[in-house]
Amino acid sequence: MTDWNHATPLAAAADYSQAMIALRVEGSDPTNPALDTFAQLPVSTMISAAVNAVPPVQAVSIDLFANLAARAMPAGATAFITGGCATGGLGGGTYVADALANAVLAAGHPAFCASDSTGRYFRLMAMDGTVAISQGGARGGSHNDQPAVQATIDYAKAIGARSVLFDFDTVSIWNTPRVSEAVQQAPDAFAQDGQSLWVTAPVKFAGLSTGTHIQMLSISGTSLENGWQNVGDNVWRGAGINLIGGTAASPGSNGLTWFAMENIWLDGGCAYTGVRSAVTPGSPDGPDLTNKGIRLQNAECDQITLINCRISGFKGEACYISGTTQTLQILRNTQIWGSNQCAFNPSTGVVQADNCDFGGSFLATECLGGIGGRYTNCRFYDSVQTSVTGGPANGQLYNYGYPTRLAAQAPPWIDLVACDFHNAGQVLIGNYVRIIRGRATDIALVLDATSNGSLTSAYIDLEYTIDQANQNPICSLVGPVTLTTVIPGAVGANYILPPSDVHVRLNIHRTGWAISQRFYAVAYSITGYIDQNSCSLSVGEADGVAYMVTPISNLALPLVAMAGPTSSHLIGSGRPLGVYPAMISSGPYALTVSNPRMSLLYTGAAVAIAITMAAPFASPFGYAFGQRSRIYWDTATTTGTSFTFGRNGAGLRLNADCTLALFGDWIEVEFNASTGLWHETGRSIHAA
Repeated sequence: MTDWNHATPLAAAADYSQAMIALRVEGSDPTNPALDTFAQLPVSTMISAAVNAVPPVQAVSIDLFANLAARAMPAGATAFITGGCATGGLGGGTYVADALANAVLAAGHPAFCASDSTGRYFRLMAMDGTVAISQGGARGGSHNDQPAVQATIDYAKAIGARSVLFDFDTVSIWNTPRVSEAVQQAPDAFAQDGQSLWVTAPVKFAGLSTGTHIQMLSISGTSLENGWQNVGDNVWRGAGINLIGGTAASPGSNGLTWFAMENIWLDGGCAYTGVRSAVTPGSPDGPDLTNKGIRLQNAECDQITLINCRISGFKGEACYISGTTQTLQILRNTQIWGSNQCAFNPSTGVVQADNCDFGGSFLATECLGGIGGRYTNCRFYDSVQTSVTGGPANGQLYNYGYPTRLAAQAPPWIDLVACDFHNAGQVLIGNYVRIIRGRATDIALVLDATSNGSLTSAYIDLEYTIDQANQNPICSLVGPVTLTTVIPGAVGANYILPPSDVHVRLNIHRTGWAISQRFYAVAYSITGYIDQNSCSLSVGEADGVAYMVTPISNLALPLVAMAGPTSSHLIGSGRPLGVYPAMISSGPYALTVSNPRMSLLYTGAAVAIAITMAAPFASPFGYAFGQRSRIYWDTATTTGTSFTFGRNGAGLRLNADCTLALFGDWIEVEFNASTGLWHETGRSIHAA
């Protein structure tokens, strides 16, 4: 065809007969114009051909590509068009006789390349680099299109096409029989039998602009919920789309540098039931790790892109990127849900997700050691756990969670900006995670150094809503209970470090329903050793907060601060929200500060009790410099009981002696790490 962009300029306006026009001849890669060649034809030749109705290249058409073997193409014909592949109106295309069209291509891809009755070979041309599954014989609907779709994927690889068009509203893919391994979880992740589709070269799966529904079904076309195979007395459901980057010995040998999917709903047809027991033929429900939606396992693929997609209904991970390939994963307007294991497992890759939903599964996400990324306007919902942690940026050290950042580079942050966590269960937070202006409802944040191997540089800012239940606590910060606890997977003096550079800020609210049901929350619990001078926990708005911190077995206290409750609701016999009671059975009493607001509660016979300050923590751990605590006379205390803080009592440095004897009395003190004492910053005392 004429390529006007390469036409030779006319030498003079009247010299039409000698003007040359370039014809583009497609090269070996139709997606790369640089490989095309150009032939020059005079305008006079073109005009003569047009006048005499004899084109320089003869145009030919036939009804079906399947009938080519019975036709003899004209000797001058180098291309023809069809009205269909094997069925009229389905899969029509343009076929060319070029250097790629030969007996070898025809033997490997008979649905796309064949010879006519004279022995000349013609192959399907990829228009704009795209091959449609209908051109491979797919029929859509409930028909099993697995052979046609796989043949199309393989042909695209053979000719260098970069897009496979799923040009039906619905496509059914029946699984292939598993025969290579008689085990449930095959050690050979690269075996193709027992799988639905496999990809070994860069390609994009494109659905219709209105979307294409790909149904993954059993080998007999039934639902995989109950249509699994019994392989060696083990359940085998098989995966959906397998990205096979190479072999076990050479993960990058296939050159699978990228994979993309757009406008597609990949549907495994299985339900999330919450069952966690081992999968057996007698009990086939549960986390079936043979059944994954998209699977890249211990192979190389630089980038995976999902745009306007849905992935749902797989007993194993719905989207599973395994190993240490550090794959870039770009997701836009994508929803992943419905797994007895995990909806989205990006492993160690970099994630850039916008306006995506992950949930309706046992785990919404299982990011065990990503090297960075950014989630914006994403939702994590209806799950038992949601796991996000950053690092290792420089390979693994002992386990996935231990940070191995490159000291000379920026931390490998995972940013979650304007994200929503709704009924997402335990949200497990690790290293280098920043939740920025996030929202949460009925979840539990867990920052645990003992399970991650270390916990450092996590920043969390959440608007938190109590709705369906009490939450005690909303956030737990866990450090090692000894300073010689060995990192899991390590030996010798490689000890878990106390959490450091961890900062959490919560604004806490209650819905009208939660208020009517008298649901409350405790903001934090603290366990083990914490690097108290680099960590902070705070509450701004505090509607429904019973008190700030549950002291469990904390061996240090980071900087904890509470702005105060934002409602007049009371707890029990009238104690204001946010105040932690110190239960006193006798005096004198050494008070251990555990909350920024505390009360002194004594219910025995009226008595005067001397109060001192305890020093419960072993050096160098203890209270953060500047920690404040306001201490109240508790409303449940026996009338007539008083609590006296001596000016220079143990652990104290006050302006003068201070006695709390009435409701509303309080004293506020601040810890000074230089003196090791609690210094007075204010008091409010009422005369009897």
